[in-house]
Amino acid sequence: MEFELGHTYSGYKFLDVVGRSRSAVQYRVQNTLAQRVENLRTLTAAAVDDPDAEERFLREVRIRARLSHPHIVTFYTAVPIEGRMAMTTELADSLSLAERLKLGPLPWEEALDITRQLLDALACLHQQSFVHCDVTPGNILFGSGGFCKLADFSQARPLDPAHLPCDHTFTRSRWRTRTRAAPMSASPRRSRSAIITERWRPPVQPIAIVR
Repeated sequence: MEFELGHTYSGYKFLDVVGRSRSAVQYRVQNTLAQRVENLRTLTAAAVDDPDAEERFLREVRIRARLSHPHIVTFYTAVPIEGRMAMTTELADSLSLAERLKLGPLPWEEALDITRQLLDALACLHQQSFVHCDVTPGNILFGSGGFCKLADFSQARPLDPAHLPCDHTFTRSRWRTRTRAAPMSASPRRSRSAIITERWRPPVQPIAIVR
C-alpha cells in the first residue's frame, strides 16, 4: 500500500511526496504530537518483501542513530507504520549543492567553506567508525548563509564489519532482534562469507574542490 496524502498514520500526517527511488519513498509529514514538520522515509510497497532492501534500510537507521553533528541532517526516530519500517529526520527545505551548481560555479572562498563543513561532517562519521560512500553534490544540502548538511546515508558502511553486532529484522507484524557474527556491511551483492573475511577493506573517500 501507499500512504494516502492528507491521512494520519501512527501520529504522522502525510502532506506530500518529496522524493522517490526504486526501494524508498520520502514524504513531508506533520508530527502531530511534536507539532513539527519532518521528513519521513520508508520502503516502497515493492521493496517491503526484499530482504536486501530491508537490511540496507535498517543499517542506515542504526548508523544515523549514532550520529549528531551540525553538518549532518538530524535523525529523529525509527518507527513501524502500518506494518512498514520508517525513519524520520529533520526536513531540510533547501537546494542541494547539485541544484546550486546549475546556477553557476561557486566562488573559491565559498567552495573552501563548503569543503571545511563537509570534512567536519565526515570526521564525525569516521570517529564513529563509519564511512558515507556516497558524497555527491546531490547529497549535500545547501542552506542559507552557506551552511551545508550531509544527507542520504543509505550507502554508509561501518569501517569494521563487527561494529554493528545486532541485525534488527523487521516483519510486517513486529520488530525482532537477532545477533549474528557480522552485519551486512558491504555491497548486498557480496556473499555473507566474503563480508566476514579479512579481505574486506573500507572504501577510500577522496574529496576535491570543483571550480
